Amino acid sequence: MKNPSNLTAKGLARCEKLLDAAAKVFLHSGFEKASLNEIINISGGSLSTIYKVFGNKEGLFKAFLEYKSSKIFEDLSKNLEKERDLEKFLYKIGEKFLSLVVTDEAILFHRLIIAEGYRNDAKLGNMFVKSAAGFWAQAISERLIEAKKRDEIEVEDPLLASYQFLDAIKGPFLFHLVLGVKVDSSKEAQERALRQLVKIFMKGFAKTN
Repeated sequence: MKNPSNLTAKGLARCEKLLDAAAKVFLHSGFEKASLNEIINISGGSLSTIYKVFGNKEGLFKAFLEYKSSKIFEDLSKNLEKERDLEKFLYKIGEKFLSLVVTDEAILFHRLIIAEGYRNDAKLGNMFVKSAAGFWAQAISERLIEAKKRDEIEVEDPLLASYQFLDAIKGPFLFHLVLGVKVDSSKEAQERALRQLVKIFMKGFAKTN
């Protein structure tokens, strides 16, 4: 996507409308079947704007991933930037992550990635890992590194541990939901799973004498 700082307020608003429309079309039609004309009809933009700002459909898809991720992460960072207690931080970020994972939009999104993420040398899959999952993993990794520098925990690979934490959070829920298999994803079930997971990870990070 074109550097947002080079866009006027009107241009940014137009881009956001395009990205919101793109989200609807990509999630319900898939990447291959998604029509740029349909996105234009919904957003009221133009094909020339898409090509000028995003380059092509692939560029628009990448921008859609980054847009969604940044919106979520911006809200998240405001609530967690002052939380220095690692256990509380892991619980809070895990709570937010899990609440998003079980939404209808997230389920559609993961179905899209599973169905089409491998195409074209896994370009879509790589975009997802770097843009969507990467935001969360990087945030957790930074906190693990800080805690390690303070000599509070032992962790060999903070970024790997971050992805393992995120995978463990969604493990009991997302795969079932993506397949349409019934699973208890109630708030109580989420909280129970998260409490147990944070305890497991904190014990794993504990320093040994």
